[in-house]
Order: sequence, then C-alpha cells, then structure tokens
Amino acid sequence: MRAFSRTAEAITGDIRLTRHEPARAGSATVTLALANGHRVRLSSVGTLAPGRDGGADARQRAEVLRFAQDPGPLLNGNMLCGDPATHPARYAALYRPARGGVNPALCMAVFSSKEPPRSLDSADLCAIYCYNR
Repeated sequence: MRAFSRTAEAITGDIRLTRHEPARAGSATVTLALANGHRVRLSSVGTLAPGRDGGADARQRAEVLRFAQDPGPLLNGNMLCGDPATHPARYAALYRPARGGVNPALCMAVFSSKEPPRSLDSADLCAIYCYNR
C-alpha cells in the first residue's frame, strides 16, 4: 500500500500487509513489511470502535493487533512510537476511514500501551499512519 499521510511518508513509507490464517486454536496473524525492509509479525487480539478519526459510521470497527516486537528504526531514523526501550510500538489498530472526499484506503493507529487499546482515542496513541492501494 502506498503511504498516503505525511506521517506515513516520513516514517513507514509504503507498506505491505500479509494476512495469515490461524493455525488450529491460534489467532490470525499479519506480517507488516515496511519500506526499509523491516518485517514484523502482529497477532489479532480483537476489535474496537473507532474514535475521533473513524468517521461517522458507528458500525465501523478497527482490528487490534499486537506487535511481536517493535520494528526499530524506520525511514529517516524515525520510530513508530518513540524510543523502543521506553515507548515501544505494542499494538496497532487497522481501520478504513469512513469520511467523504479523497480519503485513504486504510489507516493504522499505533499504541505503546501495555494493554490493548479500547478506542482510537486511547491515551497511549503514538501516531496514525494512512495508506492507499
């Protein structure tokens, strides 16, 4: 997916998401490939209702995924959240914005919280990265 937001252009660049079906009783996983070649695996932990960036459609949901590990330095030495030792990227919420006009196909909100976020407005929100196909 092509970086759509300035934040995505500067930090992640274009990305590729590959979904893997769960093995037996396990959860679904996703591999996130970033523009600098880093790959990180995320596992699905549920869904949440979008907050301020989710648009007007109350039925819209975001899939919450847990990072296996922080991907470390990305483009221009930037990090997804901040210093991986103190504020690692721990969760991502993937959602499709429901706004009108020219909008991205997918957004990824990244959180540093130890527990899964309950909304896109959670206090440990690091950044929102948006992409187009």
